[in-house]
Amino acid sequence: MGDIGAGTRTKLINNLITMGQASLIAEALSACVATGVDLRRFYNVISSGGGNSGIFQMVVPAILDEGSFEGMKFSLANAAKDLGYFVTMAQEAGIENRFGTEVHQVLVQAMNQGLQDGLVAGLVDAAAKRNNLTIGKQ
Repeated sequence: MGDIGAGTRTKLINNLITMGQASLIAEALSACVATGVDLRRFYNVISSGGGNSGIFQMVVPAILDEGSFEGMKFSLANAAKDLGYFVTMAQEAGIENRFGTEVHQVLVQAMNQGLQDGLVAGLVDAAAKRNNLTIGKQ
C-alpha cells in the first residue's frame, strides 16, 4: 500500500466510501417511503443499475425480506470511530472534507438516537425515525 501507516489510511478512506454509501441508502429509502415509491421496485431498479453496490446488497434485502437492520455486520460505534479518524486525517492533510464530516455526523446522530449498540444498517431505521417513517419488511 505504501509507507508505514498506508494500510490504515487506506482502511479509513475505504470506510468513508462504504459508510457514505450506507448513509445515502438510508436517506434514499426514507425518500422512497415519504414519496410513495415502492421499496421492492426501487430495490429491483437499483440492483440492476449503476447505483448498485455491495453495501446496497448487504443492507436492503435484509430490511425488505426480514425487517432486519443487521444486514451489514459492522457496528455503528466502529464506523463512527473510523470516520472520526478519517476526518482528523483529512484535516491534518489539509484537504476539503465535507462528505467525511457529514457522514461522521450521520453516524453519531444515529448513535445518539439510541442505536449505539447497533449495526450500520441501523442508519436506515435512524433516518426513518427522524422523518416519522417506518421502514421494514415488505
